[in-house]
Amino acid sequence: MKRLFLFLAVAGFFISCEQKYSETITYQVNEPVYMTADAFQKSVVVTNEKHAVTGGGKICFYNDFLYISEPGVGIHVINNHNPGNPHAVGFIKLLGNADLAVRNNMLYADAFANLVWFDISAPGNPKLKGILEDVFTNVLPPIDNGFGYDYAEVHSPEAKSKGMIVGWRLTQKTVEVEDYRSSWYYGGGDVFLADGASPSPPTSGGNK
Repeated sequence: MKRLFLFLAVAGFFISCEQKYSETITYQVNEPVYMTADAFQKSVVVTNEKHAVTGGGKICFYNDFLYISEPGVGIHVINNHNPGNPHAVGFIKLLGNADLAVRNNMLYADAFANLVWFDISAPGNPKLKGILEDVFTNVLPPIDNGFGYDYAEVHSPEAKSKGMIVGWRLTQKTVEVEDYRSSWYYGGGDVFLADGASPSPPTSGGNK
């Protein structure tokens, strides 16, 4: 009888700890910035203007020319006929670029989730030849502010219809959270987020 009483007491304790959680919370989250396929194609520009290399990445050497990726910005075209005096002769504006490769007079580069390629038969004057969308699946722009993003929103069918994600906008949101939680555990808002974002403390108390 004592064992039965003890079992019921322990069970009652755990049941009492599981209560309806209701809280209004305010948190910061990164919302995606989208670009349509047409807008992206128009953003790819080849120019003979000289741009200073402020953040170098991958480098390819081909036919006495250097092609230097500046991550997120584009590709510098450097004439290296005279290694003692290399000089910039052009620039490919290519948003979201991180890597590049050269083969058979073609320059291939990534741009966010897209693959872009150029004819460099005339090495100092690349010609855009094609864009293949969504080659690099699930590729997202980097986040450097320490906050996360709404995983469900970013990977939803509706998001795909808006175009390609090219950046982030830090936004403050206030939501009502209702769930069953243990009374000693504060779930906060991080169940909504990805990449380890932490919500700010609740703006008002709720019912527990």
